[in-house]
Amino acid sequence: MIQRTQVIPLFLEVCPEIERYVIKFWPLNRDPRYGVSNLDAYERFDTGDEPYAPEKVMLYAGVDMALTEYLLEKAEAGDTKDFETLFNLAERMLNEGDDEVRNWVAVGLFEGLQNVASNRRADGRGTIHYNFFEPWLGPTSSDDWFALIDFWHGPHEETPNPRKRKSKRRGSPHRQR
Repeated sequence: MIQRTQVIPLFLEVCPEIERYVIKFWPLNRDPRYGVSNLDAYERFDTGDEPYAPEKVMLYAGVDMALTEYLLEKAEAGDTKDFETLFNLAERMLNEGDDEVRNWVAVGLFEGLQNVASNRRADGRGTIHYNFFEPWLGPTSSDDWFALIDFWHGPHEETPNPRKRKSKRRGSPHRQR
């Protein structure tokens, strides 16, 4: 079972290029108590060497924004070479992760990607609609992706999804098992 402490290392393993995005968005790197602007701080914090218990902090807070920024920048540049690998890992986390990891992928990563893509388009900073990412979604990812759309737009309303696909799951997109 994939646990939260594995999220950052797994994403870095499949796509080392995202490290600079993780550093940019990872909140603990902004905290002067840590004095380190690289992932060594994450490793020390995660092993309990810091004064705060790791179970009280979402260690991957900001990783959803890092991945969102990375995916949108690459999409706008037409560089999608890492997308299959990244979305396959997200699919794996949904299928093999504990509740916290599954919820993070569905609500942190997917909802963040949908919202930021929509907001960037709305204010003229971006050109990518969130449906751009749908070809890389696996079966479980697709269900969660469209559950979020249904949640925000309602199951009976027209959605901005060009496929007009409704997920099998209704109600909250928060993953429960």
